[in-house]
Amino acid sequence: MPAGCDVAQMWRCGPVRAPTPSAFPVSRRPGTTTIGYFKPAARAALLPAALRVHDPRHTCASLLIREGASIKAVQHHLGHKSASITLDRYGHLFPEELDHLADRLERL
Repeated sequence: MPAGCDVAQMWRCGPVRAPTPSAFPVSRRPGTTTIGYFKPAARAALLPAALRVHDPRHTCASLLIREGASIKAVQHHLGHKSASITLDRYGHLFPEELDHLADRLERL
């Protein structure tokens, strides 16, 4: 997360992407990044011990969708190559979209 950015304002800080060397140093040995960097950072932030590396990403996507972000906006924010990747992963969070569309069409 960029300097000066708190969790409540993270949507203003740009796309949420997989950890990079500037966020968490990445090692070629499996599990090293999670155990050596992510877990200690999560502990220091008093987050649950069961928190996984991608949980904050999924939470961010879910909150964006709940607040009405378009699929293209969510795709861009998460850094997905295409909207179909985003829909494959988070499409189940959009079902009430059809209800809202039906309501808008009835008002025409």
